[in-house]
Amino acid sequence: MKTVTDHPAGNTVTTITDEVGNVTNYIDGKGYETQFKYNQQNQLEKVIDPKLNETTYQYDGSGNLTKRINAKGHVTEYKYNGMNLLEKIIDPLNHTTSIEYDLNGNRKKLIAPSGDMIEYDYNELNQLTDVYVNGLKQWSYSYDENGNVETITDSQGRLKSYHYYDNGLLQQVVNGNHTISYGYAGNDFLSSINVAVGDSTFSLEFTPNKLNQLETLIRKDQTLSTQTLATFAYNSLGAIESVNRGNGTSTSKTFDQANRLETLTNKLTNGTELNSYTYHYDRNNNIENIVTNHGTISYQYDELNQLVRETLLDGTVINYEYDSVGNRTKKIVTKDGNSTTTSYSYNKANQLTEVNGQAYQYDVNGNLTNDGERTYIYDAFDQLIEVRNASGQWIAKFTYDDSGKRTSMTTADGTIYFHYHKDKVIYETDENNNIIAEYTWDQEGNPVSMTKNGQTYYYHLNGHGDVVALTDSNGNVVAEYEYDAWGNIISQTGPLASENPYRYAGYRYDEETDLYYLMARYYNPKHGNFLSLDPHPGVLDNPITQNGYTYANNNPVMYVDPDGNHPVLIALAGTLLRFAAPLIKSAIKKYGSKAINFVRDKIYNYAKKLFKSLTDRYRITSSSSAVVLILDKKNNNKRVFSLDYHDNIPLKKIGKKGKVKNIDVWHYHLNDDKVHYVFRWSIPNGYTLYETNYYYRLVW
Repeated sequence: MKTVTDHPAGNTVTTITDEVGNVTNYIDGKGYETQFKYNQQNQLEKVIDPKLNETTYQYDGSGNLTKRINAKGHVTEYKYNGMNLLEKIIDPLNHTTSIEYDLNGNRKKLIAPSGDMIEYDYNELNQLTDVYVNGLKQWSYSYDENGNVETITDSQGRLKSYHYYDNGLLQQVVNGNHTISYGYAGNDFLSSINVAVGDSTFSLEFTPNKLNQLETLIRKDQTLSTQTLATFAYNSLGAIESVNRGNGTSTSKTFDQANRLETLTNKLTNGTELNSYTYHYDRNNNIENIVTNHGTISYQYDELNQLVRETLLDGTVINYEYDSVGNRTKKIVTKDGNSTTTSYSYNKANQLTEVNGQAYQYDVNGNLTNDGERTYIYDAFDQLIEVRNASGQWIAKFTYDDSGKRTSMTTADGTIYFHYHKDKVIYETDENNNIIAEYTWDQEGNPVSMTKNGQTYYYHLNGHGDVVALTDSNGNVVAEYEYDAWGNIISQTGPLASENPYRYAGYRYDEETDLYYLMARYYNPKHGNFLSLDPHPGVLDNPITQNGYTYANNNPVMYVDPDGNHPVLIALAGTLLRFAAPLIKSAIKKYGSKAINFVRDKIYNYAKKLFKSLTDRYRITSSSSAVVLILDKKNNNKRVFSLDYHDNIPLKKIGKKGKVKNIDVWHYHLNDDKVHYVFRWSIPNGYTLYETNYYYRLVW
């Protein structure tokens, strides 16, 4: 079956499926074709990309993936126990990671190639109670009667406690003399965060619009002096289209019919233009040029949508070359007629081993340990804990909490402690427990303000989310930045430019190490790669995601990686939907509204195999209305994805006014419970969505 999809932007993609619904050919907007081959069990056996690179897969009799052979012929092996649970991973360098489970399928022990052993204990409800590292207890957990984490105790006996409202929403977190309290409006809109550190306090207030989107962000200091930091407005699909800041500066955006960013303008207090950007896209929806108030930046991509050429504002041209598995092999910078070439070499595991003759070294767990200039030291969780210079002197040390978030950084200037709301730092303290900085964030996760030394500063971003400027409370520019596509800082000016930690893509930049901290891993913009191996193996139908070290699939213009592995969840969800959609459509033709009964098991079993590598983080389950339900175990079992069929979607008859009708339709949720992505083909003939807005979106 051949399906041609015309996107609102005018691009056309073609999908060809076989008689059972497997996608066999995918032709993108530029005409580049990817081929997919399957075995007799309809398991993906081979992917042939537009450059004719072949990635192949092998399976056992139970359908478990046993071998992944990349385009260079390098093999990763997977072995399973009698419960079909993954028990060994053998990388192309023959390093083995071993996993053991209890009788309930809970991960009981993980032994890294280094020999480091992490053990897990559970209670009778299969809730994690203790974590041991090489025999020493690292973390302990207790739970309330609703299954919420109640306390976390570290190896030093320090206790963090969690308190909840009757409806299960988080009410308060107490960590030593730090207390963070939460208030809500309506059912679950976060309306306030109140922070108390000893006698020091500050609070943030959030007011929603009619669609429960963040409209106004307010800060109150210890004297209860009120400061409106920003107000936000949104377009019909929920994207922020304007920001008005407390210092009188503003940002406005426009979007095209495909909801792609078209223009972005930052203005100063007096209405003069700080910077402006106009975006133009190619047929694969990649940005091909950005017209700014200082000139034009342009980009070119290869058949795999990898960035191969960028032209900067000053005319500098940078060309990139890659091997068949996505490793950058060459970077050629041409400026004022002079060219400089950087060459890169890799081993079988895609580890960068040489740059222009300088050797790089890794440990057996896949972490970079030496690059000729610095030495990197890691803990048993493969978290970077120390960086030393060429003389062996330490220049930075780090600590982390039980979820892997960085909690402190020590440099020659002292120690900074980081305090979070979810994955965002909202304040910092020094060694004396003084609050030294506060940060706020918008609904999309972008930085809004920094309060430091009694002054509030405001962030100004471009369309990629890069911090391009900061202004003070009077609207004066105190920092400006320019980056290349990978986040290398080309220039920075202003008295606050070095002091501000948030830079490219809103990531935290450590000037001491020249690295960006992306939660799960550290990113080196100089080489466009991570220091450590991605713990998730990528997606079968998209081999470029399987490299393990590359950043943003070598397309940093279009993608960001906020936590070091987030794109994997999205990519796997996409793979699951591409598998499920043809099955559901076929079943609807045969069984109508009873189709769910005939596809549930097949889709659920496929999801369990697809997400098997992520079971340490996510729980895969289902419900009466959700064929697949994926819960984040590290975030109080928050739903991060589900594929649903039920009747709470408001529909109306086409061309007629009247009552809202709730009819069973297929849809999915991704990272936001409130947003329903409704399949067009699932809506009965003669009906359409009652209203297309942020919460109800038509797809496919």
